[in-house]
Amino acid sequence: MSRPTKLWNAKYLTFIALQTLNFALLYFTFPVIPKYSVSLGYDLAQAGVLAGGFAIASLVARPITGFCIDNFDRKKVLLIAITICGLSTAALSLTSNLWILLVFRLIYGAAFAFSSTTLFSCGTDCIPENKTAEGVGYFGLGIAVSAAIGPPIGLWLNNLVGARILFYIMAGLSILTVVIIMFVPIDKIDKPTSTTKQKLGVNSFIEKKAIIFAVLVIPFAFSNGFINSFITMTAEERNISGISIFFTVFAIAMMALKPLSGKMQDKFGLSSVLIPAFICTGIASGIISVATSLTLMIISALLLAFGQGAGQPSLQSATISSVEKARQGVAIGTYYLGLDIGNGIGNIAGGTVADTLGYRGAYQLCAATLIAGLIIYIIYGIIRKRRAHSEQ
Repeated sequence: MSRPTKLWNAKYLTFIALQTLNFALLYFTFPVIPKYSVSLGYDLAQAGVLAGGFAIASLVARPITGFCIDNFDRKKVLLIAITICGLSTAALSLTSNLWILLVFRLIYGAAFAFSSTTLFSCGTDCIPENKTAEGVGYFGLGIAVSAAIGPPIGLWLNNLVGARILFYIMAGLSILTVVIIMFVPIDKIDKPTSTTKQKLGVNSFIEKKAIIFAVLVIPFAFSNGFINSFITMTAEERNISGISIFFTVFAIAMMALKPLSGKMQDKFGLSSVLIPAFICTGIASGIISVATSLTLMIISALLLAFGQGAGQPSLQSATISSVEKARQGVAIGTYYLGLDIGNGIGNIAGGTVADTLGYRGAYQLCAATLIAGLIIYIIYGIIRKRRAHSEQ
């Protein structure tokens, strides 16, 4: 399997677009599902479970995805997964029963685990070896952009046509993705030749080198999941009008700041980007917890733009760079495992806390997880330096 010599090739752009759309369809539902749940008569805790339910199944399925895409036909895996995503989304419009809705969300979550991991694996094949960090960074930016544009588009469509029609629109876009993928050639992964039959074990599903990056992405996903799902309802409770501009500022600022963060990482290393990302995202969550004006919300959006736009892509890039090509599928699956945990807990725990302590307590919980993440990263850095020093 030959690698391209130029980064901005047609297949690379195609997979970035498909992955961005794949995540945007997920983020469409983040603010819509809680509002839809409340409109059906459920409380915030139940709305949080439904909003984050997809992550539970995704969490279970994610380790299997890495093994599957490293060992089976990725194109078939991708086509089946995205088809199931579309069908399970359309099915949300068929019932108002909480438990049945949750089942459809669980099915969607498992399928999304396969689709997102496989799209990323296919995309990395289109990146020149000498530009891995830069290429992976733009994939991360696409996901971050989808987190910025998905919620406001979802809300706009929800207000325009209603949640049930929106679910059908999302299903149609999933089918369109399937049609596009059918015409995109996807190479099979070259497996290292070996005379001994490898046994299945933990290493077949989890990449140990990627675990730390999966742990570190949890706080970012936690805050991102809760903010995207509940920021609109928070603004409504506090009588803050025009909250849609929060997402607009977030998206524009993130796209403007991402090239800067990428250059910082290439020149000064992961810490130069990740530490400020933790701090900015934590401060943004703290501001939102007490914000009663649109101005404070916009300030938090600017801080969040750097934090989320730099944090997640830098960790994703570090994950890919930490392993050899034959283990990238499992490494990607391991990284996304952390993303799923954060998204799921962010919605479920955040919704529960908001239901008991109010939105202020929930956003303060987001800030606390980011402080914890920063402490973990600092400890990890100290341990790495001590190990490197002892090996010299």
